[in-house]
Amino acid sequence: MTPRRELVTLVGADLISNLGSRVSVVAIPWLVLETTGSPAKMGVVAAAETLPYLLSSALATPWADRIGLRRTSILADVGSAGLMVAVALTPWLGFGTLLALVAVVGGLRGIGDRVKHVMFRPVAEAAGVKLIRLTSVYDGLG
Repeated sequence: MTPRRELVTLVGADLISNLGSRVSVVAIPWLVLETTGSPAKMGVVAAAETLPYLLSSALATPWADRIGLRRTSILADVGSAGLMVAVALTPWLGFGTLLALVAVVGGLRGIGDRVKHVMFRPVAEAAGVKLIRLTSVYDGLG
């Protein structure tokens, strides 16, 4: 794969991942509100996804360095997508299981998002693109 194509692939993967994250941050709590009628449960579900996301975002990079950035990014995205499919296909599992699945999804997304951002600099340099240009385009698209 050429360096420029690798850069486009990385940015595209990150944008798709962010789109999925933004949809689920709204859709899952909304689903809980609609099915249970409880705003408190809705808030608990939102927190169950957001807190692991924030924690894993802060702690993910050293862990990912040991496994490899690219491998970690792929594993985190595939894992979070698979778990979101499980959330969508198994509504009968109960509220506690939903909380656990959503928390793991949030943690995986935090890892995947942070790792992709760490990968931007070396991929941009290899493609001959200035980092300031890449971040400007990326922020404009995101």
